[in-house]
Parts: sequence; structure tokens; C-alpha cells
Amino acid sequence: MKKTTTTRSALLYTVYGTLFFAALLFSLYTVSCLFFVPYYLSKTLPQAFFHKSGLLLEIDSISCNPFTLRLQIDGIEIRGQKGEEYAAEKVGGQRVAAIQSIRADFLFLPLLRAEWVCSAVDIYGLQFDIIRLKNKQYTIDPFFQYFKKKKSEKILEFAGLPFYFSFNNITVQNSIITFTDRSDKKEKKHCIKDIVLHIPTIANISKKMPRYLSPYFSAVINDTPIEITGKKEGKSSQLSTTLYNFPLQRYIPYSCKAAILC
Repeated sequence: MKKTTTTRSALLYTVYGTLFFAALLFSLYTVSCLFFVPYYLSKTLPQAFFHKSGLLLEIDSISCNPFTLRLQIDGIEIRGQKGEEYAAEKVGGQRVAAIQSIRADFLFLPLLRAEWVCSAVDIYGLQFDIIRLKNKQYTIDPFFQYFKKKKSEKILEFAGLPFYFSFNNITVQNSIITFTDRSDKKEKKHCIKDIVLHIPTIANISKKMPRYLSPYFSAVINDTPIEITGKKEGKSSQLSTTLYNFPLQRYIPYSCKAAILC
């Protein structure tokens, strides 16, 4: 009888110890998602972004749900530096881009393998404010120069990045791009509004999702609607474009800058 009681006590200690250890791990995991991850990202993202692009990144808030693994970043602003090259035109430190919110739903098991896999990424309220200066420079030149440098070094390919990722079902909604041309005597303004963009996947590893969005883009460019629809077929997509009286010749002078990324 005494031996049975001792065995039962040992079993209870084992059960209680296992439960305590599991509760401790769960508590550490929850605290890390709620506090450590937002703090770490809020400190490292601006530094890394400035180092890579030369632009200033400001973030209002970052939150991470430990139960759904949803990461949300709100109030993102990207500003140019207050350098001498912009002093004459008073655009130093001006906002280049802003995003109201980014929401990404991560998968748990890939994270254990140090893989960033998202089943969905929602970008809401993207705004780009681009200015072409009198010297033909752009306020986002540092950003373009970074990609141009990476292209010359031949390390721009996603497969060469030091981490594995698979961002799927990416949506961009309620977005706008404003472009101000100050290179001529008469200032010109262009606006691309009501931007909606769907991207099935951007990845450097192969991950199968239960569903994918079909490629899609629509916007209103200076009051001219444009729509590009796509149909995914296996690993490729078919695209069709609809233009409504689009004045292409109006934008040819600006095509040279875009060619940097080609």
C-alpha cells in the first residue's frame, strides 16, 4: 500500500511539473509576442531601413497577437534626409511615403524552421509623395540608388537573401501616389489614386497555400481609369489590360527613371 502511494505521488509530481513547465513556456511565448517582438522591431527596422536606403523610417505602433500570429504595423512614414542637395527647394525631411497599416498572418510551424511564411498580407492606405526637383533629381533617389547598386552587385535576387520567406495573397488597397514635377518653369502635378493591387505570392522558397489571389491591378491615373486583370494557371499567369483613353505620351519623359529598376 505504501509503495502504491509513493508511486502515485511521484506520478502527480511528474504531471504537475510538466504542467508547470508547459505553463512557463506558454507564458514566455505570450510575453515575447506581446512585448519583446514589437519592441525589437520598433528599434531595429528604422535602423536597418536607414542603412539600406538612406531614408528615415518612423513607426507609430507594432502589435503581435500570440494566438493568431498576426503582426500589425500602424502609422508608417518614410522621410528624406535634410541634406544640402534639397535645401534650396525646401524638401529636406519631407514625407516620401506613408502606410496606414500593414497586417501579416504568419504560420507557426515555418517559424520554428526560421522561415517567414504568411498566408495573407494586407497593406492599407499606401501613399507615395514623389517630387522631381529642378536639377532633375527625385526625392526618392536614395531608394533608387540602393536598388541600382544591388543590381550592379548582382545580389538583388530573392534567392540570395540571408533568410527564407514566402509572402502570399498580398493585397494593397485605398492607396495613392502623387507626383510633383518642379523641373520646368510651370509646376506639374500627377495623381494615381484608388489603387488596388493583388499579388499571389512573393517568395524565395516554395510553399503551397490552400488558395491564391488572382493577379489584379486597378487605379485612376489623372482621372483616367486603368485595369489589369490576371488569371493564374499553374506557375504562370495570364494578364489582360484595359485602358480608357490613356494619354501614354504624357508620361514618356518620366519613363527613364523607372528604367533603373528594369
